Amino acid sequence: MSQPEVPDQNSPMVVTFMTTEHFVVQTARSAGITETVGRAAIYLAAVSSGLVALAFTGQFSRLGAAFYIFGLRRPIAQPHVSVSPRGPGGPR
Repeated sequence: MSQPEVPDQNSPMVVTFMTTEHFVVQTARSAGITETVGRAAIYLAAVSSGLVALAFTGQFSRLGAAFYIFGLRRPIAQPHVSVSPRGPGGPR
């Protein structure tokens, strides 16, 4: 019986396979990091714009009823920004 031929580890076929596999994994990792950074940027933009709007409301209402209503509504609506499925890469 003849033994099956085992390719050398440095053969061009093995090197090509390993290079391609490394490139695919590296691309998937890069896409995941890009999506995470995009979602974090959107969340931080939403939080900071909400705080600026709260400050404007406080100035215009002289810390009256509008300020407290807006201030109480904001923490309720803010978490929905981070879990929204319509973020980058989400369903359209």
